[in-house]
Amino acid sequence: ADLYHTRKQNPEDYRLVKELYRYQGTHGYARAFDHLEQNGYKWRSVRDEPLTDRLLEGYDVLFINLLHDERPDFTTDEVELIKEFVNEGGGLLVVADHTNVYYHAERVNRFLEPMGIEVTYHTAVDYGDAQVTGLGWIAMTDLTDHPVNEGVDLISFQTGGTMRKSNANGTVTARLSERGFSDFWDESSGVGFYGNWSFDGDETVEPKGKVPTGMAAEYGEGRVVVVGDQNMFGDVWLNFGGNFAHWANSIEWLAKQEGKGTPLRDEKPTGFNIAFDLHQSRYSPGNTADDNYFVFFVNFNRDQDVTNRGVVQLKNIEDALIMTPSKREFTQEKLDEVKAYLDAGKKVTLLLEANSIASSSTQSTLELLRYLAPELTLTAGAQTISFDQPFDALRSQLQSTSFPRVEGLQPLTSTKLEVEGLSIASYDKSGEDGKPYLLDITSDWGEPLLQTEDGIDIARSKKVGAGELVIFIQDGFWRTRTTGKVEISPPPEPGGKLAETLQFRFIDWLKKPIKD
Repeated sequence: ADLYHTRKQNPEDYRLVKELYRYQGTHGYARAFDHLEQNGYKWRSVRDEPLTDRLLEGYDVLFINLLHDERPDFTTDEVELIKEFVNEGGGLLVVADHTNVYYHAERVNRFLEPMGIEVTYHTAVDYGDAQVTGLGWIAMTDLTDHPVNEGVDLISFQTGGTMRKSNANGTVTARLSERGFSDFWDESSGVGFYGNWSFDGDETVEPKGKVPTGMAAEYGEGRVVVVGDQNMFGDVWLNFGGNFAHWANSIEWLAKQEGKGTPLRDEKPTGFNIAFDLHQSRYSPGNTADDNYFVFFVNFNRDQDVTNRGVVQLKNIEDALIMTPSKREFTQEKLDEVKAYLDAGKKVTLLLEANSIASSSTQSTLELLRYLAPELTLTAGAQTISFDQPFDALRSQLQSTSFPRVEGLQPLTSTKLEVEGLSIASYDKSGEDGKPYLLDITSDWGEPLLQTEDGIDIARSKKVGAGELVIFIQDGFWRTRTTGKVEISPPPEPGGKLAETLQFRFIDWLKKPIKD
């Protein structure tokens, strides 16, 4: 790992942990390199001197992270050394990013262009189903049949860049959708050198459509992989979609270890593994809008005994499953995939807010509730809602029910979670008074997992099959309107820090075996 020409988000100095909110710390590469080390890949860093034959001797892969103009540029000798290292059989993994941020692109292109790859001075922009959050946090599913994409459903950027072939060696491994385009940089715009996030009418300057966002090449006896976003392999975003598998495949292919034993992508990541559905939720765990779960998703991986993975396919290989409100209609196959976790003796958690599950965007959550917990009831004021009635009648009753609020932070109680001294509320910034609140609702389904001291139900649980089903009938305190939209600032008040603390207590409970 080259830490002489850049120190950004490196695997030695930065790790996503509790109580750390600085950008560099949260987006470090510790988990990516931990996985290599745990599976027999030895690595070292070069921190204090330029690259030389002596330093590279005995190594199979050279890793060059996003370069920074505050560190030394490559000398002519180093450029030639890198080309020679690859030509003679070495692997080279280069992490690029949007535009020419930190003037990285002009530096890496000096040795990449002869190999067949040129990093461009653009931001990768996409629309429609490709969007996770905004124009730059995107999901790419147009992936080439190549070893680096084996077992990969999608890769995702938190604002990255594009690239193009410089000669016949270059092979495109990932592309934007037909609606995408490359937004040309503006060197005067500030630290990110962003453009205007709009297509300006000239495709010779801003290519449109299926623009490359990842490439690979074979150069002499060696191999090269270039990715277009630094954050995609950082601790925050490594386990979103197929980024982890793409990282593992890239290292394996560059080291010429593919096909030798269990693929590195299939080796279980560290600790207790949690699946967080991305398909049914349309990427809501990665979305920063008020009713989504970005910070909540990130916080799971602050626990070093947990690996939380945003998954497109539910394969029942993880230790637990979390489902946020669904934004797609469930097929019977998808319903059965959720139930398979319960049948295998695992904990499945459904997150929802009772007063919104009949809305047009999330009403498919009702299908899942009726399938897994048909005997579920909710009581709000004088209304009791039974979920085993016909679907249209249930939806109508939910839509017509008034869910009263209890304002202010509410002290918590639980026989299963450690909540002593904790209070909680949801914060609705769109409300007229903006006061923290919880819904005044109860349920007699299963047994209480989390309540207020006044008996308001927040979560209930029940043994289903060999597993345990947990239903949060109100979860607003874990949505971004309460936790905040960013992972690099402490949770906002009112209630954000309490919500974060409660999440860590909930994680501790998730890790415990199910009791008979």
